[in-house]
Amino acid sequence: MQWQPIIEDRQFVRWMVKVPTDEERARSRRLTPQQVTALEDLWKAQPEARLEDLDVAQKEQENQLTPVVLRYDDAAQYQAVFKPLIKLEAEYDKAMKEQQRRENITVRWDVGLNKKKLANFYFPQDDVEVKLMMGDELRLRHRCPSGRPAWEGTGHVILTGGSSEEVCLEMAKPEVP
Repeated sequence: MQWQPIIEDRQFVRWMVKVPTDEERARSRRLTPQQVTALEDLWKAQPEARLEDLDVAQKEQENQLTPVVLRYDDAAQYQAVFKPLIKLEAEYDKAMKEQQRRENITVRWDVGLNKKKLANFYFPQDDVEVKLMMGDELRLRHRCPSGRPAWEGTGHVILTGGSSEEVCLEMAKPEVP
């Protein structure tokens, strides 16, 4: 078997990608990279979203935010401008942290000096956008295959291993599997 190119004459070969009909071309739209990125972000929250929903979401967001100015008349004006911006950034950070999911990790249980349960495990930091910090809250979930009910617990990061990606989580409740 011999390797074959998948691009000929600046387009994918016909056996790999179907050539659109004239009707499909007439219905198509040109999208900017910014629109594609915004639509992908919208799909994270609303998987069934369409391009029209993107326009509505962007207009709603623009209506909520007041442009930042160099000087403010008083503290109330300053707060009215920055409070929605800070709220939006906090929501974005929360969404990014909630997307961080690792499955099939091995947890080593220990008891701390304060008699609280500690969960030690490796948490690979694939995404450079979100880093685990001391004090971050994490949720551990265990689906018991033996027929027992699933276990879930939350805790706060008390130690990160730096480059080794090891995390120590102090559990909020003493009940652990």
